Amino acid sequence: MYGSVQGFDIRERFLDEARQLLDTDYGRRSLTTVQALLVLYTCYTGQGRDRGGLQYRHAAYEMLKRLQVKLEARFRNPGMADEAGRAKYQKAVSRALWGIYCFER
Repeated sequence: MYGSVQGFDIRERFLDEARQLLDTDYGRRSLTTVQALLVLYTCYTGQGRDRGGLQYRHAAYEMLKRLQVKLEARFRNPGMADEAGRAKYQKAVSRALWGIYCFER
């Protein structure tokens, strides 16, 4: 509805903006980037553009594999300022990973 009134497709504008943001941040491995890649995967496959969507899904899981070592090292980092900060970080990462797992199931 909105796209027909404004003369453009709001879904395409969202995808264009998301791709631009991803391009500026793509070299940086983070859970946020993994989540963004999975959102793009969902958007593309929801539009029936499975091949494009699968590329984002594969990129997300490849990045997550490379990121795993970094996350595990940070969990064990005794140099983190305080135990409460480390516990909060672990909880955030665990929830993000659980969300990714649930997303696939």
